[in-house]
Amino acid sequence: MNLKKLLPILLACAVLPGHAETEAPANAGKSYVLVSENPERPVGLETTISDVMSMENGKISMGTPQGDFEGNMEMKTTKVTETKNESESKIIAKVTRSETLQKMTMNGQEMPQPPQMLPLVGMPLVLTLKDGEWSGVREDGGEFNEAEQAELSNVERSVSGIEDKNIYGTEPRKPGDTWTVDAKDMAMVDAADDVNGSVKMSFDKVGEHEGTECAFLTGKIEMSGSAPGGTEADGTMSLNGTFKIIRSLKHQVDLVRNMDGTMKIEMKTPAGAMKMSGPTVMKRTVEVK
Repeated sequence: MNLKKLLPILLACAVLPGHAETEAPANAGKSYVLVSENPERPVGLETTISDVMSMENGKISMGTPQGDFEGNMEMKTTKVTETKNESESKIIAKVTRSETLQKMTMNGQEMPQPPQMLPLVGMPLVLTLKDGEWSGVREDGGEFNEAEQAELSNVERSVSGIEDKNIYGTEPRKPGDTWTVDAKDMAMVDAADDVNGSVKMSFDKVGEHEGTECAFLTGKIEMSGSAPGGTEADGTMSLNGTFKIIRSLKHQVDLVRNMDGTMKIEMKTPAGAMKMSGPTVMKRTVEVK
């Protein structure tokens, strides 16, 4: 899940799950391909992708001509996407749930924030591969509005596997390997412009997760960049955190990808200056059928 759709929400309102895991026999020295140059897409393979991004006990301060305001906020965005491989070059996808719940208190006064339904929910999509690029259309042949088109780009990117190639590389890797990824290659930070920073990755071990041979990896992200807030607002943002990833070696997909970190945003708007910071948790689980 990326941060782009959350910046307008923030302006408006201003440990891995427990699983049975066993370590595989000694595998020191053995190499594994975490993502292939041309990944196989078995016909009939189905996935359910569940993403949750949350912030609890976030701190907000605003300076306006009417006075200074301080408060707290909580936010939780949930998204569930189902996919099915129709062929090597065709995938049917549907976002079955996508919503944001939020609470905010400013100067001791609770400010009601209605739930927000995000684009594409319930809309069947047909994604096809042509000349190395994935593109999507509505199954019913209709047109996308601007918000839907922006969200479609996220779905296309997820299906393409380009982020996996950026993170893991297509060369074989061994437990104990470490490497560095440019932060701008992470989909989750595409809310920011002029991104600076890196993600330091570590291939820790190979083990079993719910009956599947998996790579266990950890990472640390440190990034900063400018946070565009529209034509009348601009600012900066930063994100620091740690990852824990469990990646299926058979299907070459992250079955679990969790990040615990801290996000900070500073914005200048015509109404005044805003600062926000708080613990940020991102959790992804993928069920493969």
